[in-house]
Amino acid sequence: MPDLTGSTINKYRILSLLGRGGMGSVYLAEDPEGAKVALKVLEEGPGVTTDALERFRREAQASKALRGHPNIVQVYDAGSEGPL
Repeated sequence: MPDLTGSTINKYRILSLLGRGGMGSVYLAEDPEGAKVALKVLEEGPGVTTDALERFRREAQASKALRGHPNIVQVYDAGSEGPL
């Protein structure tokens, strides 16, 4: 996956790459109000299986359901845009 720094995904402006892992890349991003957020991106493509995409979606939904727990990161948004 190419570095997306400087681009915009949905309403988030990508500021810098924080790291890459087995499920995708994590970026420091900024929302329209200027709040800094971590944005995890999985790029769909030939190397990404249907199972991996479903795992990614389940991870986002499970994190949203546990919002407010002091030891779990808060998920504010989940979605897709083009191949991301």
